[in-house]
Amino acid sequence: MLKNLKRTTKWLVPLISFLIIGSVIVVKGELNNIIEAVQDIRPIFLFLGLMLIGAYWLFEAIILQRLLHHAKERLSFWKTLKITLAGQFFNGITPFASGGQPAQLYMLHRLNVPLGTGASVLTKKFIIYQVALVIYSFIVLIFETKFFLGQIPNFVYLGILGFAVNFAVIGSLILIGYNYRFTKGIVIGMSRFLKKHFNYKKVNRTSLKFLRQINLFHQQMEENHSGVLTWVVIGFLSMLQLTFFFSIPLVIGYGFHMTHLSIFYMIGAAAFVSMVTAFIPLPGAAIGAEGSFYLVYQIFFPSKIVITALLLWRLFTYYLPLIVGGTVVMIGDDKSDYQVDL
Repeated sequence: MLKNLKRTTKWLVPLISFLIIGSVIVVKGELNNIIEAVQDIRPIFLFLGLMLIGAYWLFEAIILQRLLHHAKERLSFWKTLKITLAGQFFNGITPFASGGQPAQLYMLHRLNVPLGTGASVLTKKFIIYQVALVIYSFIVLIFETKFFLGQIPNFVYLGILGFAVNFAVIGSLILIGYNYRFTKGIVIGMSRFLKKHFNYKKVNRTSLKFLRQINLFHQQMEENHSGVLTWVVIGFLSMLQLTFFFSIPLVIGYGFHMTHLSIFYMIGAAAFVSMVTAFIPLPGAAIGAEGSFYLVYQIFFPSKIVITALLLWRLFTYYLPLIVGGTVVMIGDDKSDYQVDL
């Protein structure tokens, strides 16, 4: 029964989010506008939206495979793509998108990648991704503040807060990744606490295993110094990956015949939405993501279109990853693969 409750709970927030959006649409009388807008949108741009989110997943899988290759681990691209999609699912059902990396680490371990190596690869990938996001955020704050300041109340404060949250995440990961004494101290402190309340010998054996993996983790992290080119290439791929993701609202706008939209401001607006939603603790940044999109993109989209654009954006960037990633997680391949218990 507890297992069924956990499964149900994981789907509750996305479902509640969807129901709230539906309720707002009904209350505001937007249903007719949505029907008219959907009839008016050009299908080719819906296809382009699918291509962009597909490219986002594809580039993340490429980044993961290159980092694994740099760590001397060989996995097929098909397996790294499956791990990527499963990570999208677990990010979508956990607060702060925190479930993706642990799930991917588990899957990599099931494919015989040592925990220390897998953790270092995923940490590198996440650090580079966050750095790319911070660069985008910095560009928005520097070059687009004047434009958005007159349109969005407290734009600067929200932007700085989002920038600070992402920067703090990077700092924390670097501290854990490169300060061996700090990470070792955390494990030793936890093991001392557990020894007092659980089986002493079992906790001691587990702690020793963790310390060996942490040593391997830090050895892998230190190898970055001999692979600067890898970091540069991965950083470039991460910037492209984010560009694909941030271009989805622009493509939606073009689908509504709004060819006058500025690529620079539209992509900047998407980066701002990502900054704001970074500190929303609900799975998928529920409600906050919708609210921030509406707040920002009502500047660009007419009132009859903005709700439809919001629904399409959320479909591409949240519900589609849940559906595709959830399917990958539930199907798996065989007992040697990485099927995860929901």
